[in-house]
Amino acid sequence: MKGLSGTFSYFNHNNNTEIAIPWLIAKYGSGKDEYINTKAGRIKEDNTPLLNRSFDIHYRKFIFDKLNGLYLSGFARFSQFDGARYINDSPNTLYKKTEPFSKLRTGFGVGIGYRVFPENGRTYWGSGVIVGRYIDNKSYSLVNNDGSFENDSPIIIDAELLKFGFSF
Repeated sequence: MKGLSGTFSYFNHNNNTEIAIPWLIAKYGSGKDEYINTKAGRIKEDNTPLLNRSFDIHYRKFIFDKLNGLYLSGFARFSQFDGARYINDSPNTLYKKTEPFSKLRTGFGVGIGYRVFPENGRTYWGSGVIVGRYIDNKSYSLVNNDGSFENDSPIIIDAELLKFGFSF
């Protein structure tokens, strides 16, 4: 996997809220085709790399009277997937046929987290988890020969274990 991600956040100190826009661009798989030897001859299996471009919009409300500590959030996610998907998933099939795949998916969810935002400093850190679902409610069997992203579930789960940030 090759990827790049980041987040732009706007903190409203008077309302104890944060509006964040995280984004991700990731490529899964090498894109090298594989050849399978069968009784009928040699078959080329398409290993088109999967490209995922997504961005979220998060609204975070801090529980206490300051922009620090525990927060609850709601989010919307917009993801574009481009690559290929399997069209026959039979476990008895040696060679799986593929077709081009391009899909824009929209999802919604909720989250909880914790931020440490020092009053006199410009850096902050935190952690959090979000859980949601894409509204199309479908799973796709996507082609990917590095194995990290083969089944695209309708469930969204993301965790930030140790997030650092700098406020301007």
